[in-house]
Amino acid sequence: MVIPRGEEYRIEDHPASPLAVLCLCIRPRSDQGSVWAGVLPEEFSLPRNSSLSREVALHLRAILFEQSLAREHTGAVVIAQTLLLLSKLKRRRVSGKQRPQAVTAIARVQQDVRQLAVSFHESETNEAAAARLGMSTKSLTAYFRKLTGRSRPQYLQKLRIGHACRLLRESSESVASISFACGFEDLSTFSRAFRSEQKMNPTQWRAGQKDFPQSR
Repeated sequence: MVIPRGEEYRIEDHPASPLAVLCLCIRPRSDQGSVWAGVLPEEFSLPRNSSLSREVALHLRAILFEQSLAREHTGAVVIAQTLLLLSKLKRRRVSGKQRPQAVTAIARVQQDVRQLAVSFHESETNEAAAARLGMSTKSLTAYFRKLTGRSRPQYLQKLRIGHACRLLRESSESVASISFACGFEDLSTFSRAFRSEQKMNPTQWRAGQKDFPQSR
């Protein structure tokens, strides 16, 4: 949902099925008008689409990840991700991914391992990753385990839980919000994964961190 400037809306949850709402506030600088003009919609209506919903979630997670790092170029990355998200929504289609370069299979997997350090929050199956890298799922699994000692899903889980621990320790975000930001589709899956890595649930783990910032 896009809420125009100056308008007010009210959303009420149904008691049996509450919503989780993430807000992306966009306030372009006056000297960036031409950059945003092509993607900011005056009217906005899109039918529900599972593929497009995954793309939206992907970009929102990337934005949340960058904001959590607060690096020198974080602002630029957030703007870029936002522009890309809006342009995809306006086009109402998702562009296909580029085919991998002509390099050896294991080199492609090595590159994938490095990329996961900043893209672990994205949702991608083993089959989709193998197709993107131009190899069979069996080959991807074998190469990935040889390079990391874990399967790709296990490695992803380790990265996601590691990032979740940092957010639990350094922020006052809710467990549900952290679960989403780390790439989990639902809270119960996040809790099971967290317990398998840390031997306790996220709330218990956070309570044991002395430097946890208390909510204001």
